[in-house]
Amino acid sequence: MIKRIKNFFSKLNIRQRVVLIAYASIIAVGLIYYMGVRKAGDGFDCIIYQSTGLYCPGCGLTRSCLNLINGDFARAFRNHPLFVVTAIMCVVLSVFAVIGRPKIFTKNKTYLAIFIVVIILWIVFFVLRNIPGFEFLQPLAY
Repeated sequence: MIKRIKNFFSKLNIRQRVVLIAYASIIAVGLIYYMGVRKAGDGFDCIIYQSTGLYCPGCGLTRSCLNLINGDFARAFRNHPLFVVTAIMCVVLSVFAVIGRPKIFTKNKTYLAIFIVVIILWIVFFVLRNIPGFEFLQPLAY
């Protein structure tokens, strides 16, 4: 078994190893957190929301992530639509990093443009979810 694992890793290039280790780390931390949240309750209260009454860009992330883990994609999207979209995008970009990039992604400017668009989306999301009339962007109650 260990020989198979070593053989598998020896065939991977450095980028593929980094992506694999990053995902393994994220999954391990996520599982530990998930077990802790299941034992403790619904998660943690947002300090920004408690002190200002405004939903921060991260409000609803824990619930959205737990919904994704439980397979409830509709509720995960409802709790934090941008998290679901960003998570899917990260998976797609990671797959490109492992198996090779399409020609559109051969230049670093494309990645920079995607990063800038994502940051702008998160800022717009933060502003809109706190404006009356956009309550549908606010996370669901516990």
